[in-house]
Amino acid sequence: GRGYGENLLRSCIDFLHDEFPGDGIRLTVAANNTRAKHLYEKNNFHTVFSFEKIYKGKNLLFEVMVLND
Repeated sequence: GRGYGENLLRSCIDFLHDEFPGDGIRLTVAANNTRAKHLYEKNNFHTVFSFEKIYKGKNLLFEVMVLND
């Protein structure tokens, strides 16, 4: 890509650190969304656990990631 996603993510991280100092940052991503997971991992997020959710009769896998500062 062109780096827009990474720029937006960095801006969001900076904003959250400014507005909520000392609080961690957690997000949930679909496990099969490899592009998003790569972006988050590149920006120091790591997976802490995963879970399944049934949606419209399908089992979907999600990962919860937190930021390593």
